[in-house]
Amino acid sequence: MDHGALPGIVVISAWLALRRWRSSVAATAVIVSLTALCALTMRSSHYGLTVGRVWGLVVAGAALWCSVGYSLAALGKGAWLGGMARVNVLAALTLIVVIAAALTPVLSPYRLAADSQFRMVRDKGLAAFLADAKKAGVTVKTD
Repeated sequence: MDHGALPGIVVISAWLALRRWRSSVAATAVIVSLTALCALTMRSSHYGLTVGRVWGLVVAGAALWCSVGYSLAALGKGAWLGGMARVNVLAALTLIVVIAAALTPVLSPYRLAADSQFRMVRDKGLAAFLADAKKAGVTVKTD
């Protein structure tokens, strides 16, 4: 086929294909980040928070924020890269605030994890807590 005769049609069809691809990739990123956040919250509700899970929730929350923002920018009309730039700035500012708060007693991951584990022991009892920890593959010293 001679594309030289219809250059406008080829460009338009390529542009539409790129727009569809852009929208589907952005929507997939929302699903992946939402799945990660769901898995972390489920694990935390069953076994309590740990320091790693606190940071994982921060990362999963940031990923969800960015993927939703990118999706909205990709689906919008006009300069979609400008929309993504605004999402990046807001995500960076939010992460600065969250990480700064994590360095204080307010959102300290160590305090949050200790409080969560204490509540798990208090609510379930020590024997049930240790059994859950053993099922999860965690070695707990009881000395």
